[in-house]
Amino acid sequence: MTRAIKLGISCGNTLQAGVGARAAALRLLDRSIRFGHCRLAAIRFVMAAEFGAVITPDLVRYCEDAAATCNDASLSQSFAAALKGLFTVVQPPPLRTEDCQ
Repeated sequence: MTRAIKLGISCGNTLQAGVGARAAALRLLDRSIRFGHCRLAAIRFVMAAEFGAVITPDLVRYCEDAAATCNDASLSQSFAAALKGLFTVVQPPPLRTEDCQ
């Protein structure tokens, strides 16, 4: 799984590598949660968010609680930034009037 993530990082964002990296990041996140590794789950949440993985509200809640209980300021900041990035909507550029003709 970590090999797929490393491949996704080193391949220059090719579509296949990116899909593999997102899937691997989610599997690692699920595994951390299943084994009760709270701090590691929060770290892997940040990684999954950076890769653009689809993160469910349940994962957000679990990792939010995990990051809060870790008492690690750096991890809390990274988690908050990743969470903000998940919910930031990118606005398309406005249409120019000459494009509508």
